[in-house]
Amino acid sequence: MEISSSGHAQYERHKHITEAVARSTPYRLDKEMKRATVKMVRSKMRKPTSIWQRNTNLTIPPEVHDSVAPYIKDVLRYKIPLSIEEKAPTFLTIEMSRSGSRYQGP
Repeated sequence: MEISSSGHAQYERHKHITEAVARSTPYRLDKEMKRATVKMVRSKMRKPTSIWQRNTNLTIPPEVHDSVAPYIKDVLRYKIPLSIEEKAPTFLTIEMSRSGSRYQGP
């Protein structure tokens, strides 16, 4: 994906913010190597991005927005490094009875 010259400076700033978020994200899954995961960093980037757009009434150009996920997965993952480990799925069972509902956790 080609980034326009006006979007390039924004892309560079977004990369720096993403790296700061990645370096400050505590590890949870990869306890052996003590690394945050690619998925965690992508998820954590949504909040500052949304806040910035809301506070400035500006939008991040699509070419910048769409280039951050590949940057995290293909570049930042090796630079910091980040883990590609993913959490095992968890399930929640809710059983309904006449007297109400009863929670049955994992």
